Amino acid sequence: MLYRPSSPKKLWDCTLYCANGTYHIFYLSSGNLGHVCTRDFVQYTELPDIEGFGVPGAWNERGLFLTGCIVPVGTGYKMLLGTIEPSTQRQVYGLYTSDDLIHWTQYEHNPVLFADGVLYDDAYSPRDGGMYTAWRDPQVYRIEDGWYYLCLCARLKEHADDSTGAAIANVRTRDFIRYEYLPPLSEVGHLVKYAECPDCFSFRGDEYLTFLDHGWGGNAIHTLSVKGAAGTFYQIRRRGDAAYETPRDFLLLGSSDDRQCGWAARTALSADGQRILYYHVTAENSSFGIPKLIRRNPSGSLRLQFFPAMRALIGEPIGYGFEKNFAGDTGSWVPSSDRTIAGSAKEYGSAKPLCETGAFVLECVLQIERGKRAGISLWQTPENEAVSVTFDCETQSVRCENLYYTPCEGFGYAAGDIVNGGKVRECDRRAFRIRYGKAYSLKLFARDKTVDFYIDDTWIFCKRFPEAADHGTLSLFVSRAAAEFRDIRISSFRGQS
Repeated sequence: MLYRPSSPKKLWDCTLYCANGTYHIFYLSSGNLGHVCTRDFVQYTELPDIEGFGVPGAWNERGLFLTGCIVPVGTGYKMLLGTIEPSTQRQVYGLYTSDDLIHWTQYEHNPVLFADGVLYDDAYSPRDGGMYTAWRDPQVYRIEDGWYYLCLCARLKEHADDSTGAAIANVRTRDFIRYEYLPPLSEVGHLVKYAECPDCFSFRGDEYLTFLDHGWGGNAIHTLSVKGAAGTFYQIRRRGDAAYETPRDFLLLGSSDDRQCGWAARTALSADGQRILYYHVTAENSSFGIPKLIRRNPSGSLRLQFFPAMRALIGEPIGYGFEKNFAGDTGSWVPSSDRTIAGSAKEYGSAKPLCETGAFVLECVLQIERGKRAGISLWQTPENEAVSVTFDCETQSVRCENLYYTPCEGFGYAAGDIVNGGKVRECDRRAFRIRYGKAYSLKLFARDKTVDFYIDDTWIFCKRFPEAADHGTLSLFVSRAAAEFRDIRISSFRGQS
């Protein structure tokens, strides 16, 4: 939602590093490593790519397309970047060094890091498809007594038949050339096929592991609030405990129904020293997503919060009004000020158009007094298809999905769904306790067919709708319900168009 390179250049997994208040984003880009920097996540400066393709027969002949990591060492920086070695089909990593984060030199004896074949499997597995060995995505998670400790996506050499063997590997090095292989930080073969893009960090006295995957085949992943989860999951190791445990609601960032969207998240320290989660949004032209602030609940579980620095994305006010109605709509909408309106529909549903817009930021307070559901629709087309964010009181969930508006009935599903030979509905859903009479503060960032949504500054979902319109009507709606929308603010979305 924030940055994507100009076509035909591509962006995939990212590595974020903050130096002197400037955020450097390194991203996989068709075999090379793209590089862009920003101070505010609004304006970006593109920097030279790191050349990924070696000469024929070299270890990196195919280019660099496995996620790497960066760490400051002395007065300079070191980075590990990976590929599949042509001669062995192993996933391997080479060392690159820099004095300024812009100009990088490859170590002459690459590759330097690969699975040991003792603790961690280094052999080709037919079930891995084009991914070959599972040895990728290193991340430096601790520096202690001159040792640099790294976690990696790996598969155990020996594992039970009822496990995929997925593990977060643990290695250490003093020079990024020679490595010691340690027992895994965690074995997660009962949860996922791969533990990709792992990260490990300490927070408020406990340690946390994050890793990426989605439900492959019969290995569907369900959490307390999300069914068919796909994205970045986490585990906790309590102070003094030996093993990491999986919390009940262990999806940190991702989507339902096994749909990739917010993807490949890892953590970094912000310019003011706070731990944030960063990631990219998958699409035909993937983009860097809106970073989230990591917060710890009293129980030790994690939640993602709105990162205050992202207020820089909120631009100038966009005018709207309550004067217009949709033809044939039978609901009742009563404004009490130019920023507050109450809507009700005793039968079916009703919608109140506010304005026409493409990219925007919406802030408001929603209070449902009674009934089934209420919410916000955006990018509504002349055919009345729209992306809708729904508070569903009956199912106690919040949903983001494609709905259609019909006069006298409001927003609902179209008949031409997959049962009748139409398309599969795009939807993201999350269990959420909704109380009548409670005021919920909402933030909705909308750009490039993607919605990033928060309730009371807690992140709820990031969902992309590939078939959505680029521009359309923004409305409020109720369905057999009464609700009030207060303190409505609609603003432009600053930054890359």
